[in-house]
Amino acid sequence: MKQIQKQSFGKVNEQEVFLYHLENENIIAEVSNYGATLVSLIEKSSGIDVLLGYDNVEAYRKQPFYMGASIGRVANRIAKGQFTLNGEEYFLYRNDRENSLHGGKNGFHTKIFGVREEEDAITFVYESFDLEEGYPGNLNVEICYRLLHDGIQIETRAVSDQDTLFAYTNHAYFNLDGEGDIVNQVIQSYAEYYAPNDENALALEDIVYVDQSIFDFRKERKIREGLESQNEQILLCGGYDHHFVVDGEGLRKMAIVKGKKLSLEVDSDYPGFHFYTANFQKEEGKKGKIYDGRASFCIEAEYFPNAINYDSILSKPIVRGGEVQQHCIQYHLNRIGGTMENIKTKEGRQNFHFTTEKPIQIKMSYYDEPYWHILYSSSKDGSLHELITKNGIDYEEKENILSLDTLWDSHGVVGGSVLKEDGKIYYAYVGKRETFSGRNEYHQLLSRIGKNDKVVKGNKPLFLFEEGKEIVSCKVVYVGDTYRLFAFAYDEEKQPRILSYSSKNFFMDWVDEGYIHVEDSLLEGAKHIQIEHVGEQYYLFVEKEKGTTVYVCDFDEGNKEFLIRTKKEYPTKLYCLGSDKDVVYMVVSFIDQEEGCEVFSLIHTLEMKEDILKENILSITETEDENILFEAKDGRILKDNMQG
Repeated sequence: MKQIQKQSFGKVNEQEVFLYHLENENIIAEVSNYGATLVSLIEKSSGIDVLLGYDNVEAYRKQPFYMGASIGRVANRIAKGQFTLNGEEYFLYRNDRENSLHGGKNGFHTKIFGVREEEDAITFVYESFDLEEGYPGNLNVEICYRLLHDGIQIETRAVSDQDTLFAYTNHAYFNLDGEGDIVNQVIQSYAEYYAPNDENALALEDIVYVDQSIFDFRKERKIREGLESQNEQILLCGGYDHHFVVDGEGLRKMAIVKGKKLSLEVDSDYPGFHFYTANFQKEEGKKGKIYDGRASFCIEAEYFPNAINYDSILSKPIVRGGEVQQHCIQYHLNRIGGTMENIKTKEGRQNFHFTTEKPIQIKMSYYDEPYWHILYSSSKDGSLHELITKNGIDYEEKENILSLDTLWDSHGVVGGSVLKEDGKIYYAYVGKRETFSGRNEYHQLLSRIGKNDKVVKGNKPLFLFEEGKEIVSCKVVYVGDTYRLFAFAYDEEKQPRILSYSSKNFFMDWVDEGYIHVEDSLLEGAKHIQIEHVGEQYYLFVEKEKGTTVYVCDFDEGNKEFLIRTKKEYPTKLYCLGSDKDVVYMVVSFIDQEEGCEVFSLIHTLEMKEDILKENILSITETEDENILFEAKDGRILKDNMQG
């Protein structure tokens, strides 16, 4: 954590205000004591500032958008600018047609706060006097910005000398790409209900189930889909400007949004959030950037709008005299895939992420210092292609390194693996074809050997699998002086099996060793099986509907049986794509999309110990919202949503 730096941000009525710079190894945040405003939030590995804003306090004073400001006393709208508390009626300034919006004419966004600095945080303090903007009570507020390893946390604490209202939010405007519009950014939330608005943009009391509407973000949805719809609410508000109810209590996920390189997760203990797509914004911002329509979005964690006037809304922003109200908002920034570039293998290898324009299936990968090779096939033609990357960011792509259509009428590569022996690289594939009669399908093991990026031998058919077996995937490992092929297949009765073949030569004399014996319950319901060999142990990745189990096994060659030693369950899909020496594994996840795929590494090395955990990873856990947390020894938490 670097020492907090302070510089002048301009003057307000001859009083100087300041900009404070907070920084750790991953995040830079800049905040101002004018309006307790969040000015910048930068993810350092990408260099992207995800916040819209201005270069000086004068611009913040003139702008009408509450950009990055702390909102108070009450965020969002209060109907007709009035409410009743303890039988007494209070009247507020109406600054939004018939309603009072974001604290009134001179809300917290216009105030100069006192400052208290800490090692990794800065706290802004303000006393709002009795009947300021019409609200009762002398309210003392503390707003603390605290750096997290992957973002920033906003903690609020409020105490009043009499009953009053306090409903905070931060009005940050986000663009996860740092420029352009946000229409192709993707939002997901588990909110099942939203509040429609009236003609004055006031949230109505009766909430609506989001199912089968453009307000349903339970599965990822491009923001564009709603903005381009003819939904009555979207047309009324000019875009999204709606409150979403998030079930549960305590700190929990509100929403997650993904851009090209970064994802933003908003967590809070508030009852819900307001989603706004900057429907009427057009002006000049930081460094002369033009903020045009759809240049940003807001996710404002908050109380339900106008909650004090709605009988059915039970969670009300009432602060009782002498009692303390506390709340929390967190903004987490991560590179797409939930990876942090500065968590690397011993050799310094980096994570990877790429997007394709068409659906693909990754078949295998391997590391040939200093490059990662990622081999995949297109579901359209079955041909095998290759991506080569050194830094996890820049790629060279080689198409059709194995074009199956040139060999025979093919249904594509089913599975494959990579071996490296004596400087040579062996690619072993299981391909799928039809017989000349067109009735039955066979599977064939093929090879391709590369050395110094040159093809030494082309495609060579090694043998045909026995007719009637439906091969799903395969893996070739080299143990001692023997090549072993393990294939996950369905037999003639459609039962899942593991087939075993062996050869001393790789190119000939493959022996069919029959089935590997495993417990029936292990394979029952399996969708995918992968086998890896590291050191003296085998690792079975068994994917089923509810997730993946990794088994650490010994192999009894005499009985052709895997003897389970330990196992660990993961509530998600895990794919292990190749090993290097005796420790390195590539673990990736696939997000299938209609137009293509996103592929990214989650943990790019695993120390192959009995607990199946990376050297720098202490634990892998799942939250209630199916978010996978990877806890590192240095205290950081890597996050990734593994749905889909």
